[in-house]
Amino acid sequence: MSAIGFNKNNNVEFVDADNNKHIILNLEDNRLNHSYVPLIMAQDGKLVYSFINDIGRCINNIYDGSQMSIARCVILLLLLAELRSKPRRHDILYIGDSPLFEAILNFVPRFYTESRIYHLTNNNDVPNSSYVTNVNTVPNKKFTIIIDESQPDLNTLLSAHDFGKLFFIGLPLISIKDSSVLYNIGNGVYVSAVSLNPIVCRNLYNLSPEGKIKFQIQQIAAAIKSVGLDLYSNMQNLDSIIHSIRQTEIMINKIYPFIPSVDIKQSVNEFKEALIDYKVRTNPQLRKSDYINLHNKYNALVNLLDADFI
Repeated sequence: MSAIGFNKNNNVEFVDADNNKHIILNLEDNRLNHSYVPLIMAQDGKLVYSFINDIGRCINNIYDGSQMSIARCVILLLLLAELRSKPRRHDILYIGDSPLFEAILNFVPRFYTESRIYHLTNNNDVPNSSYVTNVNTVPNKKFTIIIDESQPDLNTLLSAHDFGKLFFIGLPLISIKDSSVLYNIGNGVYVSAVSLNPIVCRNLYNLSPEGKIKFQIQQIAAAIKSVGLDLYSNMQNLDSIIHSIRQTEIMINKIYPFIPSVDIKQSVNEFKEALIDYKVRTNPQLRKSDYINLHNKYNALVNLLDADFI
């Protein structure tokens, strides 16, 4: 069975369900503490391990013998390790309603008074405070730390800062697995600790409906520019070029409501018609005029792509 406790060096140690030991919070090496919160404080002329005592008290308040309560304790320790790593403001999104929230509120302002906690809750009895804002939905902002007592949805993950941290109960999505450390609590309960970076965040964004639309728009732009290469080097194969632009029209029609440009649909159609006119024209003089018109339509289309299409 997994367990949490202080070892002989006052480091907080987690023993997972596989009997592997993890020092989640290293309190022995003071060089790891870059915050303004000391390990030892003077009270009434005596040195008191107030920080360690508060950790023990909060763990006792959270732990109720269940695997979920151990998972919450692990999340608290991961949060404290992050808070000690640098003196900085944090915007923290907390999703859940458990004693973990009281522990978070106890420690976060102590590390940096300008940090803020956004508490996603349906409990209307939870009061706001100078450090806490209660919300019913995920706010439209970026969070440096996200704590979720369940499996976070994609919308929540997309709210994380490019270099943010995610601590949650559950298994990570495949797209963030390589950036995750997994703690096996036991009985199918896991804690995931994820360190984000811009590449991981972009992969997450590509999974979202908006990201998928963006990817399709980029495909359309690439297809149109590819047609342009054929236009200058492969004019003998007009049937293939016309087929490609018709396929591009179909792609545009499917996602047109989501494309920023309102003129792209008409511009592609005008280019297609110019291609057909050039193909069927037999009069050499008129064909020359059609050729000029064809390239003018294509240049207008490319200018539209470069301006506001994506």
